[in-house]
Amino acid sequence: MIAEANPVACPPMDGIMVIAATTKKGPKAKREGQGERTCLMVLGMHRSGTSALAGVLQLLGVALPKNLIPADESNRTGYWEPLHLALLNEQLLLELGSRWDDWRPVRVEELSASRLRFYRDEIARLLDGEYGGMPMVVLKEPRISRIVPVYQELLTSLRYKTDYVMITRNPLSVAKSLAKRDGMDPGFASLVWLNYVLASERSTRNSPRVFLSYESMVRDFGPALEKISQRFSIEWPRKISSVEKEIAAYLSTEHQHHLAGVDLLMANDGVPDLAKRAYVAMLDLEEDASSPAATAELDAIYDEFEDRWLPAGQVMFAELRAREAKARLAPATDYAATELRLVGNVRALMSQVDQLGTERDALKSKIVTMVEHQSRMEVQAVEVGTKADRLRLEIADKSRELATRISEIASLNAELSTRSVQLTDSRQEIAKHVSQISALQAHLGSLTEKYDNQGLDVSNLRGQLAAVTESLQTAVHELTLMQESKSWKIARALSKLASPIRNIRGDTRGTDK
Repeated sequence: MIAEANPVACPPMDGIMVIAATTKKGPKAKREGQGERTCLMVLGMHRSGTSALAGVLQLLGVALPKNLIPADESNRTGYWEPLHLALLNEQLLLELGSRWDDWRPVRVEELSASRLRFYRDEIARLLDGEYGGMPMVVLKEPRISRIVPVYQELLTSLRYKTDYVMITRNPLSVAKSLAKRDGMDPGFASLVWLNYVLASERSTRNSPRVFLSYESMVRDFGPALEKISQRFSIEWPRKISSVEKEIAAYLSTEHQHHLAGVDLLMANDGVPDLAKRAYVAMLDLEEDASSPAATAELDAIYDEFEDRWLPAGQVMFAELRAREAKARLAPATDYAATELRLVGNVRALMSQVDQLGTERDALKSKIVTMVEHQSRMEVQAVEVGTKADRLRLEIADKSRELATRISEIASLNAELSTRSVQLTDSRQEIAKHVSQISALQAHLGSLTEKYDNQGLDVSNLRGQLAAVTESLQTAVHELTLMQESKSWKIARALSKLASPIRNIRGDTRGTDK
């Protein structure tokens, strides 16, 4: 933890060795009664055109900070960065175990509440000192790309409307520039570039932003500046037409170095594939800032970056710090030889990382295949389960239907038994009546003979006998139908049969008298 009252030695600020002294807290930067101001925050990797963009904005009348990092051989047109704020940002990175040329992401949330409050107070004090009450300012300091969350809420509390302009440059061009200035290995520089790009893009997704490429801006700055003004609904303090010549001279090809095209980037084996993919995605965002495919690609790159490179980075940076500390203790160190060894070690580590990445990709492919197979099996299991559920429902329905049919059959059997008993009783009744009819016929025959002998008219009795016989036949027929339909019609037949029998009995009684 760095004490607030002590001076802190910081690494070169884009080539300048300086001493940062933390100062006492000044007055609050927020001014009472002051309206909302605009902060155009330029984000991007070192050597990516951030200085060129900031210089163009100041030509348009946007306010620059008062205390700038001076121009040097590496950037003769100027850095346009607030010196003291750059030192404070580097101090913050050091406190988080990082530095400007570290390609590992930093975790701002690892700062304690008191230290975070300290940095925000210091940033507010420095912003007030650098810009005062200017209504439109440009804030360009590449390290902010990695610690955007520290600035976002603070600028809002200071009543700044913050608009983000993200500028990207071909990572091969950036690597060449850093190789010339700092002797940095191209692969290492590409990873640093990737870290800045991923961090700044992810942390500004919910904020107003514009994507530019350095190459398109220097080729034709007019559309780039129009895009910024239209997207953020701002009017430049100076019209573009009034400073067009100055901007063209400022962006002259005389100041452009280490140019590289996309084809040259893709053909270079020294630049990791993740950096190449990220550059293409950023170019897509320049065309469509809300492209879901581009942001999805950057998310995938971020995940792979954490999986493939960060574990090796932890080991490598720990070793670099140890060697740097040892080198500081040895006055006669051969720095050139040490640098060559370090570069060799870095390249060896990068080769190992690539190999591990290839193995990881193979394992991922196997896992994907297994997951797809598992998914198919799960789908089949769901289909089988659905069919089984359907069959269970059908079986339940059939079981209920079968139970209903069994109940109906039992009812029919009970009714059949009842009808059988009724039929037996009816047959017995008919047999009794047949017996009676036979007796009556015999009696009638006897009476007929008697009446014939007595000379009586028996034609009426014969008619009655014919009617009884016909009724008997009808009863027998209906009895047969009842047996077939198990109906109750027997009772009606018997009723019809009983009526003439009663009549006959009445007649015979009358005759006997």
